[in-house]
Amino acid sequence: MNVKYFIILFFFSLVFSQQVTIDKKKILILPQNKNDEISYQITRIFSGQAAKLKRFEIIDRNNLSKILEEQSLGLTGVIIDDDIVEIGNIAGADEGILINVIAFGQKGVKPKEEIEEEKKDREKIRKSGVVSIIARDIIKAVIENDKNKKNELYPNNIHTTIRVQYDIINLKTGQTIDSYSSNANYTGGNLSYSLSQALSIISQDTQFKLRAFYSLTSEVLDVNGNNLTMLLGSNIGVKKGSIFMIQTPEKSREIRGRVITIPGENIGYARVERVSVDANTSRVLRKWSKIKPGMIALENPKRTYVGSFSFGFSETSPEALINLKISSNPFGKLDGKISLQGGSLKTKFLTYDQEVSYKSTGFVGLGIHLDYNLLNVPFGLLTTGLTLPFYFTSTKDDYDNEVSSVLSGLLLESSLSFMINPKFDFIFNLSLPITEFNNSNWTFLDENDDDSSNETDAVWINQYSPESLFQDFQLSLGFRFFIF
Repeated sequence: MNVKYFIILFFFSLVFSQQVTIDKKKILILPQNKNDEISYQITRIFSGQAAKLKRFEIIDRNNLSKILEEQSLGLTGVIIDDDIVEIGNIAGADEGILINVIAFGQKGVKPKEEIEEEKKDREKIRKSGVVSIIARDIIKAVIENDKNKKNELYPNNIHTTIRVQYDIINLKTGQTIDSYSSNANYTGGNLSYSLSQALSIISQDTQFKLRAFYSLTSEVLDVNGNNLTMLLGSNIGVKKGSIFMIQTPEKSREIRGRVITIPGENIGYARVERVSVDANTSRVLRKWSKIKPGMIALENPKRTYVGSFSFGFSETSPEALINLKISSNPFGKLDGKISLQGGSLKTKFLTYDQEVSYKSTGFVGLGIHLDYNLLNVPFGLLTTGLTLPFYFTSTKDDYDNEVSSVLSGLLLESSLSFMINPKFDFIFNLSLPITEFNNSNWTFLDENDDDSSNETDAVWINQYSPESLFQDFQLSLGFRFFIF
């Protein structure tokens, strides 16, 4: 299926200083086939996301009809590529976006549970001989083919695929300036539900595409410590939490009789904290040079990711700990994190004769963190908070079974980081257990004759159940990284 949309962008924006954005851009959306349902849905999505950003003034098909009627031209249900330059000239636009839905399809697929059941059935039939397998497959194929002729075989597990390409067009020449793509795949539910979920994926991606296509350019009006007053406010879509990259102004130089423009240098990042109609107050997140009034602030249209990687060791337990954390709200007061962990624990073995021994056991783990940012300044960060880890460790029982257990407790953690370059901090982390860490039951999977398995308790004949230890504070060092 091939559906195209044509969005004409009117560049009537007033621009001053170094390309600072002031007025909204006007957008005209034209589906190639107005009677197509997927065309209608994509048109609504694009219009809705553009309206939410508040930086676009949307003109619908009816407005264009009036323009074309004034030029004694008609607007049919279908617009072809040859019309693009002509319509752009009539409407007075310089650039546009051509949205091409190059793939759309829906079909039922087997649920994962049924696939697993078929694997088990195939294994059982395999033991009964090749003839049984062939007979079973032929009968099943005939039954499924008959069902397919009557109706959808899997009406409640529909897989929906949508693929869209975005082309930025120069309407004076008709040439493509740039292009992007957006893909959505969703499996589950009936036709309507699966389609709605796939369209939801397209909707979320569309907002980021629109931000990337037409990101805002602001200007620093005033500097007060780590607080900036900047141009642009809610009337053009600036929101609390928006991140801007601060740049020095462009410079012009004459070389061999030609004047060239040298782009400004990136010197920091700022986050919008308060917004008025036409201005905002932002807090400097990071800076590696002095920020001054008159500097340019470029909107960062992408998601910002902040994480850390650290390594710790101790003579007690855990003996070694590797930690990779990802933050959910790195620039707010409260920051939730999730971490992947690994390392080595000391495990205590106590025999019935009261003989004690210790062994090192490896583990992998998952941590849930809630941190309070005590001090968040451009050159570093001081945090404290609670961590709930789950360490999955293993050893062998007295029957030589490979058994596993989960060790869990509550930690108090504090960290201090210092900026070493624009995208990395050096970090010190200290963790201290504030509750006892206890093992769950040691268990293993016992396989049955029919290839199924049961979770079975470990067997301890000569000793008590082992105890994995988390005894003392843990000091770790590492790096905090930023992806803007």
